[in-house]
Amino acid sequence: MSSNVNVGDAASSEALLEEGYFVAVAIDGIKRRSLLSLRSLVTRMEAHPERITVDIVDAFCFNLDASLIPCNPTPLAVAAGPNTAVSRAELSLAGLTMIPLDPPDELVAPVVAKWPSVFAWMAYFHSIHMNARPPAEIEGVIMGLLGILSGSDLIETLFHTPGLVAMATTIWLKAPSKKADVRLQTSIGFKAILAIATATGGGGAAMDKAMHDEILRCVDGDANKIAELALVPVREASKILTGSEWLLLLHDISILFNLCLGPTHDIRMAVINKRGIPLITALFVRLSSPKNSKSQSPLIRLAISECAKLIEVLITTGGGIPWVKQAILSGLLTGIVNTGAKLSTEFAASESLGGCDSSVAACLHMCETIMAPLVYRSIVDVVEPAFLALDTPETASKLERAPSLGHAWTRLRALVGSRAVLSRSSLCGSQDMGTCEMCNNKLAKDALKRCGGCHYVTYCSKECQREDWKRGHKTGCALDLHIKSKGLNKDDIAPRKRDSSG
Repeated sequence: MSSNVNVGDAASSEALLEEGYFVAVAIDGIKRRSLLSLRSLVTRMEAHPERITVDIVDAFCFNLDASLIPCNPTPLAVAAGPNTAVSRAELSLAGLTMIPLDPPDELVAPVVAKWPSVFAWMAYFHSIHMNARPPAEIEGVIMGLLGILSGSDLIETLFHTPGLVAMATTIWLKAPSKKADVRLQTSIGFKAILAIATATGGGGAAMDKAMHDEILRCVDGDANKIAELALVPVREASKILTGSEWLLLLHDISILFNLCLGPTHDIRMAVINKRGIPLITALFVRLSSPKNSKSQSPLIRLAISECAKLIEVLITTGGGIPWVKQAILSGLLTGIVNTGAKLSTEFAASESLGGCDSSVAACLHMCETIMAPLVYRSIVDVVEPAFLALDTPETASKLERAPSLGHAWTRLRALVGSRAVLSRSSLCGSQDMGTCEMCNNKLAKDALKRCGGCHYVTYCSKECQREDWKRGHKTGCALDLHIKSKGLNKDDIAPRKRDSSG
């Protein structure tokens, strides 16, 4: 038995020596710009990525000299010849993708040192296929490399690389083909970089206007184009909820959320105008649905959280009364209940100890957000039926898993009920009688005259109107006109008196 072990050890040692000799010869050939040596080493590392070393990474970086990039890039340049700088660069990039995920610092160091040249070649291969889908091998090279590096300390360097955000944006917004979800096959690395970059501005602050403008330039300044393409995966989410596509969808939602938080409202309003609120709310409901067996996974719950935060941003946009209605009518309250119901045992235990799952936290904020517009009768008229439909023992049972969300739900339900009662009593009490804004005389409605400016307040006489104008309606009339410009009237405002409970 011992002799067999010795023979095995000897064979293993011989194999290691042979491997070391092969790598040394290949690296020497690469330094002499041998395409054959480069191809052999890439093929060997593809079969045994665990054997990659700093010397091998350094050899791959050797052929990525930015000064050798063709001046006039064309797709034909890739096939220009067997020993061109383009062919060597393509193989070298492919070799770098063999670096394992979460690599040690020493493996990434050569890439960091030559990053400007590495990215220049990546940008070159991207640029020659700007108007068409890149060949799978080139697309895979770019995406694989960025996917690896985005998880390393190089991420801060990436953010400050001129052109990277633009490249990531054009890939993110790549139009899908008619029968294939091409966009959803694109880079997790690119999307991760864009999601992080738009969230942090590449340096810890909110996305600044420079990055916002750089993204818009990718679509010739057309925010509607961004909204239209960014909503494609949201529309088709029911078809792609498998495997790594969950992660891709999460990045899509995160990027859209970050862009809607940008320094201007153009992208946000474009998303709203493309009926983004009903689409995203429907996705929120679908993700949290009891029928979705995967909704307890941390990845999906993060997607639920991102959806809820995005909806909140959209419905709080200026003039948001119709946006709140859209979300409620699309099932927002159902999604909130389902989020609590699908809380996993682990997170439910955390709740009991004072912790909070990210998706539950987002729904808590949503409940607070819905409270504010309940001063409007038109909102109460939409929210109240939605609550009544969910006022069941099943709902109570679902919310028991998330006590904090159950408490917020109870508060919101109570406020909706009180506002509904006040709204109905005000409506009934003012059917036949009205009040003069100046002297408070109660008269039949048809005996009162409305202000000719705002058509909002009423008076019993011209004298009362003149006095009230001097008293302050001259200023208040402008506010009433503003309210009227929102498409509201006096009857659309729920009573505010004795309403301090909200």
